[in-house]
Amino acid sequence: MNLPELQQEVDAWASRNFPTDTRETVVLGLAEETGELCRAALKRFQGIRGTQDEWYEEVRKEAGDIFLKLLHIASTWDFDLEEAVLERWETIKQRDFVKDPKGHGLPSN
Repeated sequence: MNLPELQQEVDAWASRNFPTDTRETVVLGLAEETGELCRAALKRFQGIRGTQDEWYEEVRKEAGDIFLKLLHIASTWDFDLEEAVLERWETIKQRDFVKDPKGHGLPSN
């Protein structure tokens, strides 16, 4: 399966399960998922309420949830996530914060 196919599957699943979602509620869901990832990373760092391995698996799971939520956002906002990521990568990969640690990291023209 490729990313656009997965985006379509996620969209169909989300439309069926959350038919009243709006663009805004879908984006807010990303904040919820991100909070769950942050909680797992923090608890792993603190070494509480689970083992390092358990929290590692939780971080992995929540990262997957975030990626799926990003696909849902892309569908809800009518864009192809793969295309958006590749477009951003073209700019971001030019940044060099070792050479420009106080600026934007982009080469001067």
